[in-house]
Parts: sequence; C-alpha cells; structure tokens
Amino acid sequence: MGLVVDAQVVKGFFQESVLCTHHALSGSPARIFDPQFRRHCIFVDPEGTIQHEWRSLVDPDWFDVWFADLMRDGSICLIAAPSDVALSKALRALGFPSGRDIWYVRVGCAVRRRLGFSILISEDLDFYEPKEKCCGDKRRCTILCSGAGSVRRYLRKKCGVIVRSVERFVAECPECAAV
Repeated sequence: MGLVVDAQVVKGFFQESVLCTHHALSGSPARIFDPQFRRHCIFVDPEGTIQHEWRSLVDPDWFDVWFADLMRDGSICLIAAPSDVALSKALRALGFPSGRDIWYVRVGCAVRRRLGFSILISEDLDFYEPKEKCCGDKRRCTILCSGAGSVRRYLRKKCGVIVRSVERFVAECPECAAV
C-alpha cells in the first residue's frame, strides 16, 4: 500500500509520541508510523519537499533520527513526482491553494500510477473542501468524518488518490487494526 502523509499528521505523531501532549488530529497517528503495524511504504519526493515540510513542524534533531530510521527500515520510499499543469489548474479551480501542498498530490498521483493505489492521509481541509477552511470545529469534523469535499472527490475520481483522515485510515486499514 502506498501512503502519502501530510506534515500535520507527522506533527501530531511527534506531539503524541515524543511530547506526550494533545494534538488536534481525529485519531492517534501512532499506528501509521509504528513499525509493529506498518506494512506500507510512505512515499516522499526525492527533491525533499515533503521531508522539509515534515521537519519544519517538529524538533529537527528528533526528526533527523526518526526519518533516518524510517529510511533504514525501508518504510520511506522515494518517488519522482512530475509537475502536472492541468492537475494544478483543476485543483486551483476548486479552491486548492498554490504552494507546497500540491507536492502531496503529485506524489500521490505518482504512487497511484506505480502501485495502482494511493492514500493521502491528511486533515487539512485544503484536501477536502478548501472553501470551508475557516468553518467551525463541528463542520470540520463532519467534513473529515464523512470524507466530503470537492477536492477529495476530484482526487479520488480523476487521480485515483484516496484522501483519508487519521481516524478513517486507522479504522479502515486491516494492518492497523488493534491486535
């Protein structure tokens, strides 16, 4: 299974597993990264854009060791993610922002082309419904839990990239099921 993981999920994992503090994610991201449960590869771009995004939200010293361990264990896989002007234009028409978030989509598309299946784990509303970015917590929860949103729908139907919240991914992923 090919995963692409948004930086906020890495930040939540750091907060939960290292700082032992609360995070704003819908569920525990531990099973996404725990080697006991992980049978999937987490894909990043060889240019280091996603890696840089992850590192910028956590303690850099912790990150460097953690990321090196994931690389050593084969849990991180590199995949070229070419730009796609038509994809970027279509997403912008749906309200998706310009910037680095497009890298997650590009990597997700590359993974789907290689493996036939790609899951993007994120709770950033830009990947669901960017127009709802400033909605309240109740509406945000509804969007994440239902998997609604024009961008999410577009990514699934046109790109074959499935967007999941942490809670939905862990609940639906057989390898993450409680032992």
